[in-house]
Amino acid sequence: MELLIPGLILVALMVWASTKIKRDAEAAFGAETIETDDLKVKKPDGFLHVLNDDSGLAFRAYSKEYGANEANGIRKATIDIEILDGIEPEERFAELETELGELSNVEKYLDGEEIAISFTTEFVDDEIDFERVYRLVKRTDRPNRLFEMKITALAKYKNDYVVKLEDFVRSFRAK
Repeated sequence: MELLIPGLILVALMVWASTKIKRDAEAAFGAETIETDDLKVKKPDGFLHVLNDDSGLAFRAYSKEYGANEANGIRKATIDIEILDGIEPEERFAELETELGELSNVEKYLDGEEIAISFTTEFVDDEIDFERVYRLVKRTDRPNRLFEMKITALAKYKNDYVVKLEDFVRSFRAK
């Protein structure tokens, strides 16, 4: 009997801790606005913003879900934003066009303070089909910084993320 009460207390604490951990994990994958010294963006629901990683990227996020079958262990979608210094959008576009080959949905535009080029490419890695959307963004008032956004999705699941990722791209603001 003397072990029953401490045992019940321990079980209650474990249930409380488990519930709190699950709630915090779910909140981390919720939609939120991320603002840094370099950018502002609305992270989509179902994505985790990677903090304090050593990738050197200005922003990095990945989907909660993984692919199935041959893509088991691969995130369904990832978002990476890198800041490149001293290169113009047209220069980087030409480099990527040479490197990647065929590009589709190419759009070039001037949107207020930003010059941007967007395009899509498809590729196969280890017999798995991917689709990647690029967006190159340069602020007119900060000419030496180019933001290179790469949104990569398993081709099989890209339609599951179209709306969320389009909203993400629209929310992106370079500083």
